[in-house]
Amino acid sequence: MSKYISLLLLPLVLVVGVSSARAAESANALALWAFDDGRGSETVSDRSGHGLTGRIVNRHGGCAWGWDDFEGAFLLFGGREGDRVVVPHDAQLNLDAPFSIRVAFSCDLERIGKSNFAALLSKGEDYKASYSVLINRTGDVLVYLKGLTDMRGNRNRAYNLFRSAGIESGRDTVLIVNWDGAQLAIEVNGKKRGSLQRGGRLLPSEEPLYLGGIAHYPFAGTLKSVRIARLTSSKGLPANATDDNILRRQKTILNPSAIIFRDFHALTPPILADRSGINHWYVSSSLFGAGFSSGPERLHKGPATEDLPMLTCRPKLPSGTYNLYVGMLPRVHMDNGIRLRTDTMENWVDIRLPPGMHPVLTENVLWATGIKMDEDSRLLVRGIPDRFTILQYFAFVPTRLEKKRAVDPARVVASTIPGPRDTVARRLTEGYLVERRHVEKASAPEGEQRGFTVFSPHWMELVFPDTQPKSDSGSCELRTVGARGETMLLALAVRPHEPLADFTIAPSGQWMRAKSAAPFPGTLSLCEVRSLAKRYGAYRGPGEFMRVPLYLEPARKRDLPANETVEYFIRITVAPDAPPGEYRTKLLLKRPGSGDVSVPVIVRVRPFALAPLRDVSLGFFTQLLPNPADPAPVRTMESYGLNAVAPFVFYRSGIQVTGPWDHPQVAFDQSSYRRAFRQFAEAGMDGPFFVHVAGFDFCNRLLPDEERYAVAYRAIASQIVREAESCGVLSSRLIFEVYDEVLSHPAALPKILRDLRILKAMGLHTSTTHLWRKTNKGKHQPMVDKIFPLLDSLVLRYSAKPIWYVDDWATILSEAKKLGKTVYHYNYTSGLAFPELESVRFTTGWFHRSLGADCAGSLLWNYDVPRLDPRDDLDGMNTDWIGVYPPAGADQGGPSLLLEAMGQGITDLRYAITLEDAIEKSRGKPEKAAAIQEAEELLHKLRNSLDMKLLREQCVYLESSWDRAWTDDEGVRFAAGRLTLPNGWIFEDYDTARESIARCLQALSQAL
Repeated sequence: MSKYISLLLLPLVLVVGVSSARAAESANALALWAFDDGRGSETVSDRSGHGLTGRIVNRHGGCAWGWDDFEGAFLLFGGREGDRVVVPHDAQLNLDAPFSIRVAFSCDLERIGKSNFAALLSKGEDYKASYSVLINRTGDVLVYLKGLTDMRGNRNRAYNLFRSAGIESGRDTVLIVNWDGAQLAIEVNGKKRGSLQRGGRLLPSEEPLYLGGIAHYPFAGTLKSVRIARLTSSKGLPANATDDNILRRQKTILNPSAIIFRDFHALTPPILADRSGINHWYVSSSLFGAGFSSGPERLHKGPATEDLPMLTCRPKLPSGTYNLYVGMLPRVHMDNGIRLRTDTMENWVDIRLPPGMHPVLTENVLWATGIKMDEDSRLLVRGIPDRFTILQYFAFVPTRLEKKRAVDPARVVASTIPGPRDTVARRLTEGYLVERRHVEKASAPEGEQRGFTVFSPHWMELVFPDTQPKSDSGSCELRTVGARGETMLLALAVRPHEPLADFTIAPSGQWMRAKSAAPFPGTLSLCEVRSLAKRYGAYRGPGEFMRVPLYLEPARKRDLPANETVEYFIRITVAPDAPPGEYRTKLLLKRPGSGDVSVPVIVRVRPFALAPLRDVSLGFFTQLLPNPADPAPVRTMESYGLNAVAPFVFYRSGIQVTGPWDHPQVAFDQSSYRRAFRQFAEAGMDGPFFVHVAGFDFCNRLLPDEERYAVAYRAIASQIVREAESCGVLSSRLIFEVYDEVLSHPAALPKILRDLRILKAMGLHTSTTHLWRKTNKGKHQPMVDKIFPLLDSLVLRYSAKPIWYVDDWATILSEAKKLGKTVYHYNYTSGLAFPELESVRFTTGWFHRSLGADCAGSLLWNYDVPRLDPRDDLDGMNTDWIGVYPPAGADQGGPSLLLEAMGQGITDLRYAITLEDAIEKSRGKPEKAAAIQEAEELLHKLRNSLDMKLLREQCVYLESSWDRAWTDDEGVRFAAGRLTLPNGWIFEDYDTARESIARCLQALSQAL
């Protein structure tokens, strides 16, 4: 592909070219439809001058005018039966003499329906009425000519199938059908593809001529021109009589002197080709969501990614001053945009196309004027968060060749992100991001014979390279206790006093029980804690970061530097049928040339199992993206105790909707819906499945006809319910969420209201995020008043002070209960992916026995959707919340500490539920009255020991804070001690609560 195309067209040449073409056409053409009438027109003009005007019948909303500066004008067909162009009958259209039919088109062969054929044109609703041209799924051409015979007079030769036509799906194609009275021949893109001897006389018909589909044979693709002409010579027509480019150039929106850059493969870093997705730049010839593939390659970006790697191109322009343009295609009903600047501009420029613009008409936007550029100048490209991008080209016009122009302030705005802060290095040197360092003042004796110190911090204590034990006894012992089926966490830290080469740590593999060898009824896994650069204290814009331990990888042999602490996590899971008692093993710390150092591990198994979650649903928002580190994410979630899931599958649903608007058919093969439903059922989850249904593009194209929209929407939603049940998910588990963070997208309120009315009329359970009955955004209150009664569930974030809502948290829970609304808690902090382990443990555990006692559960964003590099928050605006880290380079990937903390919080809650269940089962038994009273007093004591007043005073959400945080005289920022949640408990109190509950359970079971 050429990097740039220079359009240097002289007006005189253009006029002469048009005149000669029109003259040649008028001599032969019976009809010529160039499909260049454009936006707003309901007719298709006949350019031959014979007045054979066509009318667009847009029964299902599948026809749309299109324009591309490189493809020219076209009419898009969506493959829906009944959408076509109708040309009323005229005697001129009965071809009673040799003729030529020429069609310029592209067709999506994969969307040809069960009938196996798509009609390009037909004289009559039945393709056998007179003459017709159709194509099939394999690219063959059917020419039906009623009345023609072979040379022997056989009248069964009307049906003519050319199996070697070679038409390709999505490719621009020119098909010519010639009949000279004796021979029928076809050409495809200038090459003869077959001929047959045919004589006779074509029978007439008084039916209309249909272009782009007939009954049972709808057409999906584009028509660019159709010409029917008299054939006066077996050599066909003059080439200039069929030059579509002449017609195209009459309507180009580009300056003829523009230098065009559109080789997106030349952008750096390299981008994906032919792969769609929200978390990628990619190049494809498909118009994203338009239902066909055609024409030149375009640069794409989906909507949900916060930021993608900056792209760079060097257009190598002659030195001078230029006006800069960008050609974009809008994505219907979606916000579209791109962020641009040159390497000499101080600020980024945002080009924003509002929703509702025509989906296949190029928008040529002037975004900068009078910019000096030369051969070495670079153009820098970024996406805009939550906006689609379909980029056609960059155009550069010398300023001296254009009249003075001004940019459109409605579309072009200065970005709030300063240009010099693009790179991590610049962000750091200019103070855009500042590091806060952890410092540990404690010291321990050094010079141990073994060359390193071993100690065991609490697993919720973040261990940094400077972390040291308060004292060094020279030995370490790991102890834990758990119920049958429980997973326990232990932490072990190693601090070398000298470099250690080829250091390894591994379990011995031998277990002892009651002084006799016995296999441990469970599993023990060992991981190393890895540190990442994560934002701290600011979700967006300038702020600070820390290099903090955050995710786990399988432990492996490696070199340890001197005086830097390394932490290892030990994850022990007890089998559900494990005999109670004490089990012992060892961890072996090895380095070449010296003896092993052993660390004892003692596990005590309690004589009971924990009750399952009851009346509380805990889960993740997720997109279930392919992740080699986690091939079955829902099963992983279930293994950590989660029982609910909220997949954002509508962005990447993978479903295909075909058929007429009143009977759409949904194909779920290979779709994210089917994958999510099946994983949910296979994992045995018993909580809700949130179905996000914000992206039914098939329905959106039917607007503004709301009746048709409702019919199609109901049909698709019904099929989603049936698909869920066929995969083993009960419809009673489904909660349909129509939009996320509603009041952050007020333009969507009419759509939300429309969709909720449909879902409620179907009897489905409805939900949405961040919407309460009283909003502090007063101008939206009337819409909220209409929407709120249609909601069954509310997903709201806890906050100590009103945020989006007028009411406080306690009032919301109280009123929701009275109104019969179910409330789910959403996220625990401001959205930072910082390892606030106590906050997460509290959110999924004791929160539901204190602040969230009336909540149905908690959902966290998100499990598996990184913004940019999930290991580094210095490259974008927002943070990367991710539950399981994907492999990267030498890293194998693994679970985050946040996921581990969620699992432990769920275990805390199950301890409380187990005791509550035991109390209820024991009621009415006099011999257990004392034990019941003790157990109730314990639960009361534990709840009241949580200081919610202190938490509300010191938190906005449920964020943790350091024991100490300060800035020294040189401006260096430090943190020290633990990162704790101010709720009245310390780390060890959570474990003490479990031990106290276990004693009460034992007392209840032993009470006479």
